[in-house]
Amino acid sequence: MRARQISLATLAAAALIAGCGDDDGGSSTTAAVQTTQPPPATTTGPVASTPDATPPPPPTVTDIPTSTVPSPPTTTPTPQEEQGGGGEQAIRVPAVFALRGGRLTPPRITVPARLAIELSVSSDAAHAVELMTPEPQTLEVAAGATESLRMPGLRAGSYTITVDGQEAGELIVGGEAGP
Repeated sequence: MRARQISLATLAAAALIAGCGDDDGGSSTTAAVQTTQPPPATTTGPVASTPDATPPPPPTVTDIPTSTVPSPPTTTPTPQEEQGGGGEQAIRVPAVFALRGGRLTPPRITVPARLAIELSVSSDAAHAVELMTPEPQTLEVAAGATESLRMPGLRAGSYTITVDGQEAGELIVGGEAGP
């Protein structure tokens, strides 16, 4: 690192000495190099020799070229992402049920553990649907409508689905996705 600093300082000094401009009297910019002249010679004793020029001082922080790289943009994660549902890429597994004549079709759906789940229920009549998770999730489905909710991933297990308070099906978490 020290050798690199000295090399940079030497290059900078050489550039200053070289100057710029043309040879036919145009303007030019030059830098004076301060030198130390040896003392005049005398016959009374030995003369100590001195170098022709003093070494350049070590470079300062402002002498070293730097580059700036912009930092990546920051985003605020959604509550679902903070709870482990979906990670960085809003991945979600659909769990789509239909209510016909008060029956849930299919009666069970299996999804992988720890991925966000998008629960959708369509119904031919108005019903209250509840997924019995550690924090129960409720959907109020109007007649002829479809309601959906997105929830964070769940731990492996079987979660009961009730329709109007009666057990109607289940969501199995921790297997291959499918009905």
